[in-house]
Amino acid sequence: MGYIASVLKEQGHSVDYIVLKNEKDILGLYGKIKQKKPKIIGFSATTAQFVYLKDIAKRTKEISDSFIVCGGIHPTLKPECILEIPDLDAIVRGEGEFPMFEFTKALENSENYHKIKNFWFKEKDRIIKNELRTFIENLDELPFPDKSSLDYQQLIDQSGGENRFIFSRGCTFECTYCSNKALGDLYEGTYFGQRSPQKAIEEIGLDAEKYKFRRIIFDDDIISLNKRWFYEFFTLYKKSFSYPFQCNLRVGTVDSDMIGLLKEAGAYRIMIGVEHGSEEFRKTILNRNMSNKEIIDTFKLCRQHNVRGCGQIMVGFPFENKKLFLDTVEFCRKFSTKEINVISIFYPYPGTGLGKLCEKNNWLPNKKYYKEREEAIISYPGFRKEEIQLCADVFYILLRFRFIPLKMPLNLVLYLYNFVKQIKTFTSLFLLYLRKWGKLMPWQREM
Repeated sequence: MGYIASVLKEQGHSVDYIVLKNEKDILGLYGKIKQKKPKIIGFSATTAQFVYLKDIAKRTKEISDSFIVCGGIHPTLKPECILEIPDLDAIVRGEGEFPMFEFTKALENSENYHKIKNFWFKEKDRIIKNELRTFIENLDELPFPDKSSLDYQQLIDQSGGENRFIFSRGCTFECTYCSNKALGDLYEGTYFGQRSPQKAIEEIGLDAEKYKFRRIIFDDDIISLNKRWFYEFFTLYKKSFSYPFQCNLRVGTVDSDMIGLLKEAGAYRIMIGVEHGSEEFRKTILNRNMSNKEIIDTFKLCRQHNVRGCGQIMVGFPFENKKLFLDTVEFCRKFSTKEINVISIFYPYPGTGLGKLCEKNNWLPNKKYYKEREEAIISYPGFRKEEIQLCADVFYILLRFRFIPLKMPLNLVLYLYNFVKQIKTFTSLFLLYLRKWGKLMPWQREM
């Protein structure tokens, strides 16, 4: 959204954008619409977010005659979603900067805009479907993302002083659960583009002048995909800044020298996709060709350079079951609890390999609203959603208390853990009460 805002501002347009996290934010959006009376209202939505747009678009049309457009990953990979929301006028597939530039220009000059690439328009009883334009590989063609159209300092403060940057789009790998492979298929080629190291450093420097932040998160899917870029960027970063940072790596794309450079530049945490503990399952179902030894060796490199490596795990895949989940637990027990940082629940995103498989077999969500990656909403043969949720809930317990045998029923593990937590909480409160009671004078106790 920030990139689109910058492009439109360069064209002379007034732009505001809002992060919608809750009902209060949505009411704030309606208030701003009434106040500003915008010509165009654009939304960016993931699959989990898109379901909320129907009510928002309906209310927006009631208070405004704005043209409503939605972009983002969900409309890109499932463009037929334009039919699901009567009040949606158009969608943008793929990158939105230049399509929105051309659209606003045509609207401003009262010109025909129905042939703009990347747009699908709703026109009476038909959908006008335009082809995709070429993917932007050199992100230096775009201005820096606009952050002045919202209270960006407040977002930094709310995140504990973290500032986030992303200098690339896409990925060259083809994991079956990931949207990057689906986007690569859509563009019929490699889906990966980057901003130059010099421009990336310049963007950080501009933020350092405008905002106060203590550390950085680089949100690039894999920051080590382009080794030449990697060495040039982090060498410049080391000379220019002292902000500690977190980034994402993939096993097989880094060596000891690269981890050493990250440490020197200020890396305090490296996120590493593990996903599953079974080599065979990773290879055949997830299309992640990496051995357990390679994963272990990557974590060893992090330890050698005194950088915290954090593994990311998923559960609830098609063809998975409780036994395969326990394989993941057994593998993760080879690491320290601090090295396994995140577990999430699989969701079949549209256009992905596993998404298409789930759609074909009717393994789809049974809920309209859900907590993305936290809530199990799909049952498979041999792996019900209740079991998937249980596996996610007990994962950290099994990792922390390694004396628990993996043959113990998982529901019993969760029950005992919650029981002990309740006793601990009650004991803490009781001791606190005794300490306060002991400080009272005798006549105060009688009262």
